[in-house]
Amino acid sequence: MGEIILYEGKDISPDLKTALALMQCTEDNPIYAELCDIYKAQEAKIKSIIHPKGAFATGKLRVQGENEDLKVGREVVYSMVTLGSEIVDYICERSEADMLEGMMVDFMADSALFSFGEELSREIRKYSMDKGFGIRKGYEPPNLLPMEAQRDAWEILSAEKTLGITMTDGLMLRPIKSTGTIYAISDDPTEFNVKHDCRNCDMKNCPMKKC
Repeated sequence: MGEIILYEGKDISPDLKTALALMQCTEDNPIYAELCDIYKAQEAKIKSIIHPKGAFATGKLRVQGENEDLKVGREVVYSMVTLGSEIVDYICERSEADMLEGMMVDFMADSALFSFGEELSREIRKYSMDKGFGIRKGYEPPNLLPMEAQRDAWEILSAEKTLGITMTDGLMLRPIKSTGTIYAISDDPTEFNVKHDCRNCDMKNCPMKKC
């Protein structure tokens, strides 16, 4: 296993377009203007209470995936990101006060987590170039990888200690605004493909399918 690289987010913000897409809200929706107002009112608050932290390390895949790229023993980069627990508490608070506001704050947090994941992937790119390998593709359990792969990432990254992430008996991450990605390593150092591929996702009704 390679060394664990820690990274803290730099000026991570929610994104209105992504949040609205997650809510499946277009401009012709009657609540579109109200959601935009909520976004404007909550943007600064959310930026102040998210604490983006990430970690990654190279290692070998311990579980078999569902394609030829994901065989046991394959060299991969394990990564995890989190926004911390404060944003989760705030989502609960706003949801109890106003359901619509709570939903928007929730999806604003998701958009910030997505943005931070992309930022960490750029750090992984720098690391891979320095070490002389490329990245073929990123995979997010349980899509093409069993949930046990998420447990492996959590263990390899010592995520409870390094990121404050715990794991339930059902292999779910806590705080809930946390996620893990496993990147298949390429021998070609010029290869770098980390963009989410909707074809690898079994969420048939995901509102981000068009992104």
